[in-house]
Amino acid sequence: MLRPINVENAEILILGSYPGLKSEGIDHYYANISKNHFWKIMGKYTNDDVINSNLKKPYAIDFESMYNQLAKYNFGLWDLCKTVKRADGNSSDSNLECVEINTKLEEAILGNRNLKRICFNGRKAERIFKRHNKKVAVDMVYIPSSSYRCRGLDFNEKYRLWKEAFDSA
Repeated sequence: MLRPINVENAEILILGSYPGLKSEGIDHYYANISKNHFWKIMGKYTNDDVINSNLKKPYAIDFESMYNQLAKYNFGLWDLCKTVKRADGNSSDSNLECVEINTKLEEAILGNRNLKRICFNGRKAERIFKRHNKKVAVDMVYIPSSSYRCRGLDFNEKYRLWKEAFDSA
């Protein structure tokens, strides 16, 4: 499980199920920028120079600077599972079994007085959260997975849905 990013102060908290293999391997969220649209969506939404300039240099990304920019725009990131089992050795949520839940998440959310909305990055994240976090009473919305594997949606349609979720918070 990766460390939380701005969970204690975020107005919009984006929750995923668990990091993909590449992200887990280098300890950074959405590290596979060629196959995951997360940073491209966030760069377009915020029109942030730091995020967008990092996207132009995929082999020298400064993730810490991008996390700082997310915090500047009141976003937070974290994952629902602490440990997982992967079938077929790939990053797809469909091959993921949540073995141990992130037990610190609910407490962190309940302690955040700024939180307006939780956005679930994919259906798996939404299902896991709703099964294990019963005390949280904040606005929640599903957004299509930022993974390229999210079938039937091109980048522009995916971006439109994410933007809608952010703008209506």
